[in-house]
Amino acid sequence: NIIRDNTHENGPACLLWVLYSNNTQLKNNTIAHNLEGICLDQASCRNIIRNNTLDSNSHINLMIESRSNHNKIQNNNLIGITNINAYLLNSFRTSFKNNHWGDHTSKLPKIIRGELTPFFLPTLRLPWFGIDWNPNPNPNIFC
Repeated sequence: NIIRDNTHENGPACLLWVLYSNNTQLKNNTIAHNLEGICLDQASCRNIIRNNTLDSNSHINLMIESRSNHNKIQNNNLIGITNINAYLLNSFRTSFKNNHWGDHTSKLPKIIRGELTPFFLPTLRLPWFGIDWNPNPNPNIFC
């Protein structure tokens, strides 16, 4: 599946909520001024999110959760939020590369916060993180 070349603005909830989906590409989309931007959920694995602009979604721009593993997040603009641009919740091995983070204008690695909740102790929340080792300090330009 490929979801591309769409503009979604001013929606009431999460605009692209990917559930139980593997090997989906989300590219060249603009998602702005919604509650959430993109959410990979319920074991959505090996997806590629590339060349998107996620701008000023009021809660979060990008959420990866519930065993959504081995995803690639590349060359996106995650901007307009000073609180949380992206968050990982019980997800592993997502790679981040060359994304522009509005709250991070350095060439130093960008830490993407998250947490793990062990299934055998659901009240325990352990810190977790991902890293964009090569963030782009300038907005990505898509042709």
